[in-house]
Amino acid sequence: MTLVTDSLPNDLQALKTLVSAQRAEIERLKMMIAKLRRTQFGRSCEQLDAMIDQLQLSLEELQVSQAEMTPPVEPAPRAVSRRKPLPEHLP
Repeated sequence: MTLVTDSLPNDLQALKTLVSAQRAEIERLKMMIAKLRRTQFGRSCEQLDAMIDQLQLSLEELQVSQAEMTPPVEPAPRAVSRRKPLPEHLP
């Protein structure tokens, strides 16, 4: 599997600009899908359905590529419980 990060710039500002552009594109696609769905209820049109499907695929691809670019966040270690165990006569 080839990593997508090989083609990314090393400059932090360029990476932030790239992520910002992708987020803007995702928002634009979401708004287009919402608008097309609103117009879909007024009439049935196969072209409109095809356009919605195509936009949803584009949106999914962008979301997946953005998820691949962001590093996984490691959860914070859990604190050790300082409670005493229950007495044996309790369940």
